[in-house]
Amino acid sequence: MTFKFNYFQKTIVLKQIKILVFLMFSGLIFSQNNDFYYVSALIGSDSNNGSETAPFETINRAISLVNPGDTIFVMNGTYQNDGYGTVDTTTNTNMNNNHVVTINKSGTAGAYITLKNYPGHTPIIQFDGRGGIVISNDMNYIIIEGFEVVGPGASITYAEAYADRQYKVLAASDPDDDINYNHTYFSGKGIWGGYGAHHHIIIRNNIVHDTAGSGIRFNDSDHITIENNEVYNTTWWTSSASSAVVFAETIASSEVDNGTDPKMVMRGNLVYNNWNRIPFYVTQLPDNSGNTNPNYGTANYNSILDGQGLYVTRSDDNYNGTFLFENNVCINNGKNGINFDNSLGASAIIQNNSMYYNGVHEILQDLSAVDGNTTHRGQNVAGITSRKVKGVTIVNNIVVTRESVSDELISFDFEESTAGWSSWGPASVALSSNESHFGSKSLLISGRAADWQSPKIDLEDLGYDLDVGQKYKIYVWVKLVAGSSSGDVQLTLRKTVNGNTISSPLFGGVETVSQDDWTLISGDYTHQLSSDFLYVRGPVQSEGLADFYIDDFSVV
Repeated sequence: MTFKFNYFQKTIVLKQIKILVFLMFSGLIFSQNNDFYYVSALIGSDSNNGSETAPFETINRAISLVNPGDTIFVMNGTYQNDGYGTVDTTTNTNMNNNHVVTINKSGTAGAYITLKNYPGHTPIIQFDGRGGIVISNDMNYIIIEGFEVVGPGASITYAEAYADRQYKVLAASDPDDDINYNHTYFSGKGIWGGYGAHHHIIIRNNIVHDTAGSGIRFNDSDHITIENNEVYNTTWWTSSASSAVVFAETIASSEVDNGTDPKMVMRGNLVYNNWNRIPFYVTQLPDNSGNTNPNYGTANYNSILDGQGLYVTRSDDNYNGTFLFENNVCINNGKNGINFDNSLGASAIIQNNSMYYNGVHEILQDLSAVDGNTTHRGQNVAGITSRKVKGVTIVNNIVVTRESVSDELISFDFEESTAGWSSWGPASVALSSNESHFGSKSLLISGRAADWQSPKIDLEDLGYDLDVGQKYKIYVWVKLVAGSSSGDVQLTLRKTVNGNTISSPLFGGVETVSQDDWTLISGDYTHQLSSDFLYVRGPVQSEGLADFYIDDFSVV
């Protein structure tokens, strides 16, 4: 077929060609080719050109060259931070090693920067400091996928982590600033955004484990998707009150982008064996912490409230977006599988998730006590929790809680009577409707004038058949009356040995208790014929001799 142009058509076509040539040479329009860079810890060199046959050695070298739309393929190998393996907790040497990977480039709306595994490969990011992969502040439109990120958690002990908390307290109280604390070895995260703002980030198909702090975390961000990751054995050793996968302080990326659509997504993740072993300590609580306990996060705080599987908290009050939790599986985490709280303007859709045997915290504390460690009790929660939010829709989830494997021998709930409890000394013991741990009443101990004046019970006199030499576990919930300072409460045994009467605290049976929350106290008890009675010793004179409530006492 032949086309013929008249003079007018020829003139128009020639002018269009001239304009196109001018635009091409002037750079006003161009054809963008997305680049691919390759990295190999095994055969690469940072002096190479980053091609598939001549890869770079480090991921950061490839990041230094990327532009929007580019992809970095990372091959098999173990990628470690500078100074990896030089940490010494006995001398506090190299406790703040740098991240392995720092992404300090942004993509654009139509051209994400992608950092991913080479097809068929599983590169390992291994760190012993601040974290594995961090996205620098205000970097956006980024995809991270296909990595195994490993922290130092498997090498840390309870004694080391608790000693680090004590050092942290010491550093904060040092008036001359001779002691500095910056020990990220005990708080490093797997994949996270630091504490800066981000938007349009996708974290998918990664395995993150044994991080001392959170596995995956984003603060002050919007449009974040965390999907199809496996996260386990995280947050064991931090004193920063962390959880496995976290969105915190979420805020809209712009005023015009603050609708109610789902923009923050946790989808298809497998999250298990994540819990806290160390009590929270911080020198300054955030304004929107949501906790009114004056002892929360202080040096004397001894409880643990964190260790969730998936956690959204402290969103900006003006954030109107919806958080979407769907198709996740959460197993054997310390507290809830999913927790959504302190987000007054936001809502959530929680659908098609499976929660199995979460709320393992108290079991871990029992095991820790057997090892001779201090116990750090907390509330018993195990499924899906939502509070202080605008709204939540919960649909088609499976929640399976752990059945008790213990045989409860004795229990008192104080709903009908004092159940044989009486006062040791002139203090008053009576039922009260002012407070209750469960039900409508508890036992109030008031008018104490000495350390030892307490509620007591003689289990033998009540006719309970306890076997001599048999080991039992004793539990009681305690709360101080309003207006009281926090203080220690102790499960104590009064017994007569060779004609001498002595008081002996039960192993593990002491906790710091406040007016704000019920605290579970438990102790190990081996029954002897010489036992006179058991009593719950309240705060001593130096702590104010506070009146207190007890509830839900049991012997197992």
